[in-house]
Amino acid sequence: MSTAIKPDELVGDERDLQLLISSRFPIICIETHEEERALVLLRRCAARLGLPMTTWSITAGFTPASGTDTR
Repeated sequence: MSTAIKPDELVGDERDLQLLISSRFPIICIETHEEERALVLLRRCAARLGLPMTTWSITAGFTPASGTDTR
């Protein structure tokens, strides 16, 4: 059995995430074992909405995400 992400599944997740961001929720928490996939979804949504994207880690603190507008 393949574990590849189906295109329609990705569109649905991306659409849901964009709706949450557009709704101006102050905090969106994503718990996942697929960090790269989550970052890709966030980058796409940020780019589509014209928003800067910042990531946080315990070692580096807040940093502009690579490949995004950091106004």
